[in-house]
Amino acid sequence: MGKIEEVAKTFFELPAEEKKKVKRDMVNALGYHDGENTKNVRDWKEVFDFLVEDETLVPASPEPDDKELRKLTNQWPQYPPEFREVCQEYVRAVEKLAYKLLGLIALGLDQPENRFNDYFKDQQTSLVRFNHYPPCPFPHLALGVGRHKDAGALTVLAQDDVGGLEVKRKSDGEWIPVTPTPNAYIINVGDIVQVWSNDKYESVEHRVVVNSEKERFSVPFFFFPAHHVMVKPLEELLSDENPAKYREYNWGKFYATRNRSDFKKQEVENIQIHHFRSPAMGEVDPAFIQDPDHRPKLSITEVEGIPLIDLTPIISPDSISDPKAIEVVVREIGNACRDWGFFQVINHGVVLDKLRKIETAARKFFALPLEEKRKIRRGEKSVLGYYDSERTKNVRDWKEVFDFTVEEPTLVPASPDPEDKEETEWYNQWPEHPPELREVCEEYAREVEKLALKLMGLIALSLGLPENRFSSYFKDQTTSIRLNHYPACPSPQLALGVGRHKDGGALTVLAQDDVGGLEVRRKTDGAWIRVKPTPNAYIINVGDSIQVWTNEKYQSVEHRVMVNSEKERFSIPYFLNPSHYTIIKPLEELINEQNLAKYRPYSWGKFMTNRKLSNFKKLNVENIQIHHFRRKTDGEWIRVKPTPNAYVINVGDSLQVWSNDIYHSVEHRAMVNSEKKRFSIAYSLKPSHYTLIKPLEELISEENPAKYRPYNWGKFMTHRKLTNFKKLNVENIQIHHFGPKLSITEAEGIPLIDLSPLISTPNSISDPIAIEGVVREIGNACRDWGFFQVINHGVSLDKLLKIEAVARKFFALPLEEKRKIMRDEKNILGYYDSERTKNVRDWKELFDFTVKEPTLHALSRVVCEEYGREVEQLALKLMGLIALSLGLPEDRFTSYFKEQTSFIRLNHYPPCPSPELTLGVGRHKDGGALTVLAQDDVGGLEVKRKTDGEWIWVKPTPNAYVINVGDSIQVPLFKLDINLLMCSKHFEICYQHKVWSNERYHSVEHRAMVNSEKERFSMPFFLNPAHYTIIKPLEELTNEENPAKYKPYSWGKFFAHRQLSNYKKLNVENIQIHHFRVSE
Repeated sequence: MGKIEEVAKTFFELPAEEKKKVKRDMVNALGYHDGENTKNVRDWKEVFDFLVEDETLVPASPEPDDKELRKLTNQWPQYPPEFREVCQEYVRAVEKLAYKLLGLIALGLDQPENRFNDYFKDQQTSLVRFNHYPPCPFPHLALGVGRHKDAGALTVLAQDDVGGLEVKRKSDGEWIPVTPTPNAYIINVGDIVQVWSNDKYESVEHRVVVNSEKERFSVPFFFFPAHHVMVKPLEELLSDENPAKYREYNWGKFYATRNRSDFKKQEVENIQIHHFRSPAMGEVDPAFIQDPDHRPKLSITEVEGIPLIDLTPIISPDSISDPKAIEVVVREIGNACRDWGFFQVINHGVVLDKLRKIETAARKFFALPLEEKRKIRRGEKSVLGYYDSERTKNVRDWKEVFDFTVEEPTLVPASPDPEDKEETEWYNQWPEHPPELREVCEEYAREVEKLALKLMGLIALSLGLPENRFSSYFKDQTTSIRLNHYPACPSPQLALGVGRHKDGGALTVLAQDDVGGLEVRRKTDGAWIRVKPTPNAYIINVGDSIQVWTNEKYQSVEHRVMVNSEKERFSIPYFLNPSHYTIIKPLEELINEQNLAKYRPYSWGKFMTNRKLSNFKKLNVENIQIHHFRRKTDGEWIRVKPTPNAYVINVGDSLQVWSNDIYHSVEHRAMVNSEKKRFSIAYSLKPSHYTLIKPLEELISEENPAKYRPYNWGKFMTHRKLTNFKKLNVENIQIHHFGPKLSITEAEGIPLIDLSPLISTPNSISDPIAIEGVVREIGNACRDWGFFQVINHGVSLDKLLKIEAVARKFFALPLEEKRKIMRDEKNILGYYDSERTKNVRDWKELFDFTVKEPTLHALSRVVCEEYGREVEQLALKLMGLIALSLGLPEDRFTSYFKEQTSFIRLNHYPPCPSPELTLGVGRHKDGGALTVLAQDDVGGLEVKRKTDGEWIWVKPTPNAYVINVGDSIQVPLFKLDINLLMCSKHFEICYQHKVWSNERYHSVEHRAMVNSEKERFSMPFFLNPAHYTIIKPLEELTNEENPAKYKPYSWGKFFAHRQLSNYKKLNVENIQIHHFRVSE
């Protein structure tokens, strides 16, 4: 090993002209090369290749019909003279290791140890490569080797101690550096083993990074079979349940294609094993095959989280007598529209007999011969009827459909041309068979129409509008119903029943059978989620029209339909669409100066006609979408079209400061083109050099304080002028350098939940609908936000005010007085003023005490104990509601907190002279079960929104508590010692919420801001379990498909580690629950 490293280094130190004497090319495929490309990008390296067998036969060309072979021979350099001998000795040693490893892999597949040997005995094509990666001045721009997979059977890699290899982790796609281990080889599975094992073992992407200071050397041994080997899944591993996933291919032809492509830049992807993947059960027309990025994943997550809403209070004749129940339904629908864009309804009032009749008639129709169905085939003139060639995103859908309108005839524009005022009528086409189809469809339409319009009324109420706000839009509606049939598909991994899309209308009311296939793109993380069919329920989704009307308060979301290889599927969507003459635009009641209209008005009829006509042709551009009508307030670059004899005026930074951000300067740039030169003359109006730029006094007040510090215009301008003559390592001076980044987004979206149904009266149990609504709201909030606020929570306001007053008195004491009860490593409760988060000191002082034994001084102990008891009751009540939201008994968590380690913290954040530089508390997650936070009216809490990672300011709500899920809820189970394990199984799912819920609920990062003028106080109550609690995933929640995501850990040890680490600056990250993830 040492010898081969030495000769490799000696060779690469030779002058370039010496190395190029053995340069490889199209004729001599072995030797030196310095221009290799991976994924069409040149690698930052030079290489030397040689074969294990010096004379190796390979195909002369990659052409399948060309049977000619050619002989490959190594090129050996003149220097160093011992080069050839050292290489050949090394190869013999490593070859033995490669054979041994391949034998072990065979045993791992339950095959004989020598199962693969015959593939390598006769003229193996294995080769060894010397890699040299010189120091790179731009390591952030280049790679030593771009991301790739190895095509052969096995790679045996020796690397020096510099390191640089990175592997793409299969569990999450993250690039992981491989730390060099002295005298170790790195082994990686190649594509051939992936095919032989039929995907039981998979090759993975890897790459090599370079650095600016050190060169790196590595020596991979690529173990390749003989050229005549046909690579295919081993027959011993195949069965009816596990059919072959690859067609066989010839290794020599594959190798010849890859080798030849090294010498030119490719216009298409180089040959890969996925080009030989075979569909599971036959072939499909290429027109149906989705782009790889949008192909379905056959392993699915079925969503129980999509809200299921009971409409009994609305549909029941005596519902008017229970306004509270109606209010709960309205709130649930509003939350579902906001958080999901989808929900399900039960007890909806649609007569099930009519649904069954239309389902039966649909099955009869689609069972007819194709030529019979095509008698009523729709086209550009007759847009209703049967169709079997619909496309979504230009890819054909695996389905056939029958469309009809609710109103007959339906009046629509004759064309999508805005200037064309002509109208036309759409008529339904009805088949001869089955004869009952028309009557059944018309009866069903009348039933579902009532439900759709009722839902529009509830949506209006959820927006604070009159129930009939949308009614006028549907007087001459263009609503349609579609019967969908998705036949069994031989390749469900390649095609979709309907590709990803959003519905253009107002509302869709969907009936689906029990086969299922609908998938919704979850807003929080973009994951595709399967909607599990619920018997006798309708699935409702918000359409684009509602998104525009609500100015994006409610948003339509992408969805698609999966197919499967065994069962056909039927569904019946009802598309509620407005009258053709309706102008779709944001409602005036929902827009104001702070929430400007985000869309330009557009005609529904023209929009719909455009969409309908485009179904009959493959488009070169995207079909019309509502975002084409979105106002440009999104940071997009907009070209300013020249207007004859006009001046373009733009506000400058000085005016932005003078107006205190009432007016803003905006970024602009100038484009150039390849054909014409351009001239412009800019007049920049600038003040005198001695002018102090600062917000005008007339425009600032207590409510609108100055957002900028004064600066001298002359100094500012001179600095900018002088820096024009050199390249800067830092950003040039800007006005934001004179203003803190304290502009904030207030999170009205964080759920505000009213607990009055549970707290206000002893007999609240008599209103199960209201309780169920609260439980569902809490479950949704835990899942989507990890944070929520509660009002009418039962904590005495008097006790809260008393402890606030005590806290203010305590923090007003002299520092030496407070430090008499300073906490330390022995006494971890009491006063502290040097806490760190992420190794940075927080701008705050605090006082910690346990619920059972608070200690301030004689006057305040009673106050603290009384408050502690009140908040503890609320926290345990919330744990009960969280248990219910997980489908557990309400008291399921109670016993875990009998010897709780809960504590309360009094936080004081003094005014900070530089709030743009520091934080009251740095970004973090809470380690326990639940945090119940009281904050004053100054505010400062910010939450990292899960959907986009943006920091959101939590606006203080009078007399509300802010609740956040802790890390513990993220792991799916905790378990107590043996004498507590006698509890029923339900309790095992709850504590340490993230842990207990197996990440169904997530804790989220949050932080506390400070400001330069006001002090702030807050009081978090941290609900923690007993110290002896062992937190680990629930056995009931783990299986082969969903293995345990966390190793067990002791809450007490975890908690003690976190507490003690507060007294020192750490060289490594403090302990976190992700350190217990199995993947870590």
